[in-house]
Amino acid sequence: MYKYKNKNIVGQRANTRCQNIINTVRDKANASATKYCTARAALVKLSIHCVDNDGWRDRLLPLNQKGIQPLMEGEEGESEGNRTLSWIWKVVGVGSNSDDLGLQVALRIEWCKSRARAMCWSEQVLILREEMRRVPAFFDWHAKWWDERRYLLIELEGDEKEDVVAYASKQAHIRRSMKTTFEAQLG
Repeated sequence: MYKYKNKNIVGQRANTRCQNIINTVRDKANASATKYCTARAALVKLSIHCVDNDGWRDRLLPLNQKGIQPLMEGEEGESEGNRTLSWIWKVVGVGSNSDDLGLQVALRIEWCKSRARAMCWSEQVLILREEMRRVPAFFDWHAKWWDERRYLLIELEGDEKEDVVAYASKQAHIRRSMKTTFEAQLG
């Protein structure tokens, strides 16, 4: 709703009206959260003396402010890999017998997005592994390339030739050191 408001609403009157709608939805969500917390607290008190089955505790978790979040694209600054779905959307029975078609569609969309993110991350892991394989191979190739450069300028004489050989040897040594350091960091 905030994204829609920011993209599409222009003018004070329309902005105020949209903000009032957002406030109404937020108030309803808070009222539902309060109702849930009150009912759960009552169930906890009753279960001390009357209810033998504590299986409900695994499904009806305590609700905190962080748990009251909609199905969404993600917060500003939240990285793709750290996005989580609130437990309230994962409770068995939420939406399964519901007549709310909108909720069913939203849950399916969120599932599809989560699956797409998981597949994307799997692909990123494969790409990273390949890059990690290639880095030491590149350092090794580059060191050999510098080794070959030592003696290419055979027309040079004396100090100039020694300087070229020393520089190329130093560069080859740097690449081999970089390869060793990289491999040590990989463990």
